[in-house]
Amino acid sequence: MRISRSWLLAAAVLSGACASAQRSGLQAEVFEGRFATVLDLADREPKRVTDVDRVGIPEGVPHDFFGLILHGALRVEKAGMHTFHLASDDGSRLYVGKKLVINNDYAHSRQEMSVSVELGLGWQPILVAFFEGVGDARLDLQWAGPGFARQPIAPESLRQREKVVEWPRGRRAVSWLFQGKPGEPLAAIFASQRAFSPGELRFRAVSADRPGEPVPGTIACLSEADQRQDAPLAACTFPISAGTKAFRLDFPKLPGEFLRVDALGPDVLTPDDLRSNALLQIVVDARDAPELLPVGRQMVTTLGKNYGSMAKLLAGPKSNPPRVVRLTFRPGIKVPAFATGYGITLSREWFTKHPRDVGVVVHEVAHLLQRYPTGKPSWLIEGIADYVRHQAHLNDGWRVPAKPRPNWKYTQGYGVTTGFLLYVERHHAKTIVPTMNQALRAKAYRPELWKELTGKTVDELWQEYLKTAK
Repeated sequence: MRISRSWLLAAAVLSGACASAQRSGLQAEVFEGRFATVLDLADREPKRVTDVDRVGIPEGVPHDFFGLILHGALRVEKAGMHTFHLASDDGSRLYVGKKLVINNDYAHSRQEMSVSVELGLGWQPILVAFFEGVGDARLDLQWAGPGFARQPIAPESLRQREKVVEWPRGRRAVSWLFQGKPGEPLAAIFASQRAFSPGELRFRAVSADRPGEPVPGTIACLSEADQRQDAPLAACTFPISAGTKAFRLDFPKLPGEFLRVDALGPDVLTPDDLRSNALLQIVVDARDAPELLPVGRQMVTTLGKNYGSMAKLLAGPKSNPPRVVRLTFRPGIKVPAFATGYGITLSREWFTKHPRDVGVVVHEVAHLLQRYPTGKPSWLIEGIADYVRHQAHLNDGWRVPAKPRPNWKYTQGYGVTTGFLLYVERHHAKTIVPTMNQALRAKAYRPELWKELTGKTVDELWQEYLKTAK
């Protein structure tokens, strides 16, 4: 029988493809950059792709600021319940098939999480995503199942295959707050370190301090050839071509001092790469709580209305107020919210039960503006943050206590201290809050300041305040 050369070539190609698909181990995609969650890896292209024989950190990666996606298939020799143990420093996620089974994500020291899942016989798709910020880096995956105790996954139990996991998209919102002079024009300029993905940009511009009708303007896209294309912003959509790295929005007349611009389009904008001349960029990340994206948008509206007065009260001449604030909804948070760096972490469980509690973001952003050198006394710092929330006059169900209780102490912080500050402000020193803020910023706070400002010690003032409860 005669066999053609083309048939032999096709057979060789097919054989090679099958051999490649059956290679042992995992494929590792290595990313470089700063990440807040492994989900941010979806916005980047890997620096390199390599093969590994186990779940761990391969050789040759940077010491800090990198990410990994390890994917392949896991051989299950006996169907039944299997337990996975994923330990990492910083964040990691484990997917089996298309299902997220362990969410050990976000920045933290070494932390291990375990889960038991029912697995069928045969090869199961597996993916481990990981990122490292600074400091120690650790990634380790072990498992146990029918007939074997906890152990690392052996190389012969892994083989390469294509990814089946799809990252959650369309669960983020990006807004910018610009400051200008009422009645004068404003140019909002945006630029990215790398070209935007082709698609359509959609924006909405509103007066942040005078909510009402959309603010008219035009959008101009600057391509690599530096060709300017103008379109009315009111049209809402604007095509973006390959190679575009910058665009601008022009507003002929501002109705107020602050303008808020919301990005309404798909994820053609990568928030972490985008730079602008905005006073503040606000990113809402609801990829772990998509149902709370409307709550995040309401928080953006609240910040837009109040950020100017907050910064005026709290930011000092030598302070470094945030240019970007990231609001991230996460499951498993034991408090309603907390601030770290220039980000705010929000409890999925809390805001699912209390969606009106948007004033929490004012309190936490106040902390980002405070950033006092010593962080003490904490009771006064928390009291000032709630004072700022009180001044926002929000209809979110939160209130400063109308009267103190006999067993309270001013050192309790939060609303209790805020009520005390408001009493001192009304009856003794109108500048008590800005004066204390300046002292805390200059590391000059002393208990004696209370008497210097009011003629009474802080304890004497508190006893006076307690009498109002009768």
